Amino acid sequence: MIALRLRGGAHSPAPAGKLRFLLGQNARGLWVIRESAGGKGGVFVSREAALRFARLESRGGDHSVVQVSGGLEFDYAAA
Repeated sequence: MIALRLRGGAHSPAPAGKLRFLLGQNARGLWVIRESAGGKGGVFVSREAALRFARLESRGGDHSVVQVSGGLEFDYAAA
């Protein structure tokens, strides 16, 4: 598992107090999850591990996950 904090590349902000994560697979078939605001993210072997990361990072359980089609890459340069 690789879990890194991201900088830049912000998407639409989540509602106050609620984290929004984007979930998808990269070109290698690994699962990528990242906060839509670009603050947190990681690359995981399984979908379940990526979702667990989102749950743990939200601490209060107040989060949403949007699964994207067409692939999702993790920008290591921004980390």
